[in-house]
Amino acid sequence: MRLTDKVFSLICVGFLTLAASGCGLLEIFTVPAPDSLTGEACFLTPSDMEGPYYIANAPFKESLYPEGTPGQRLTISGTVYTAGCAGVLAGAEVDVWQADSTGVYDFSDQFLGRGRVLTDANGRYTFETVLPGLYQPRPRHIHFRVYHPDASVLITQLYFEGSVSGAPDEQTIALEQDGDTLRGTFNIVLGP
Repeated sequence: MRLTDKVFSLICVGFLTLAASGCGLLEIFTVPAPDSLTGEACFLTPSDMEGPYYIANAPFKESLYPEGTPGQRLTISGTVYTAGCAGVLAGAEVDVWQADSTGVYDFSDQFLGRGRVLTDANGRYTFETVLPGLYQPRPRHIHFRVYHPDASVLITQLYFEGSVSGAPDEQTIALEQDGDTLRGTFNIVLGP
């Protein structure tokens, strides 16, 4: 290859890189480097459908169902991160709703299966519930609406390993038995 051909190739590559980054195309082909907070590649949590059963202004509570409610007890916890996992979001509102263990949503003024929690100073949240039941054709899932004034609102869903197929891998978690309770971790990354 002649020197002029090499220079021309370098100019073309530079132009294409600049054009791609300006259009956001470069981001599509770039795999994030491991993040300093999580030690893993950091991707935005995918959005998902809100579904028809959302009710605004659920009360703040750490248990979506009272003790003695039929079903397998479940504790979900996680951390809400900023884009790129550069930091955590303290005071993020995590609004959740789900079906009960038989696959039925509650619409009473008791807000069963519905509630909001705030993340702590370390961006952590936790709530207790029961493992949601199946209703066709959906796999078991919990709806999330996550809000913080310094980030984009995210509506997503959490799914469980071993449930009916069709759940996205990025939103599917494993559960571990801890005595009478199942426990799972669902970390959330919000966009700017």
